[in-house]
Amino acid sequence: MIDFSKIKAEPYISVNPNGRVPAIEDPNTGLCPNINGSVWFTKSHHEQLPSAKERYVKEVERVISVIELHLSRTKQEYLVGSKASYADLMFLPWSAVAGLFDPEKKWDDKYPLYKKWLDALNARPAVKKTFEEKAKAAAAASH
Repeated sequence: MIDFSKIKAEPYISVNPNGRVPAIEDPNTGLCPNINGSVWFTKSHHEQLPSAKERYVKEVERVISVIELHLSRTKQEYLVGSKASYADLMFLPWSAVAGLFDPEKKWDDKYPLYKKWLDALNARPAVKKTFEEKAKAAAAASH
């Protein structure tokens, strides 16, 4: 039986920085946060539910704080070592949406390692090209 009061501490957070169980050691996986609730309750839901919106926006910030903590603990540039990997790149579409919930950029100051990591990823030529092509396709589809 797991004492759930201990899953936000070692040894669990070394295996899963998200502090969740199951904590499975698998070098092929990364965090995969769900941002859908934030978008739905902020942009699409038929009535404004401040408590739901607040809950999901806090969840977005919590995930950012997990990345910040992981980067500070590992002292690495990327989530899994010294090179960008799928674990890093899969966050780019998520972070583009997450930025909508921090219009004043308060999270940039609060989570400087996250910002540095994200800026480094977004500066990659292949990433720039991909987002440019996505923007062109979206613009063409809206005409």
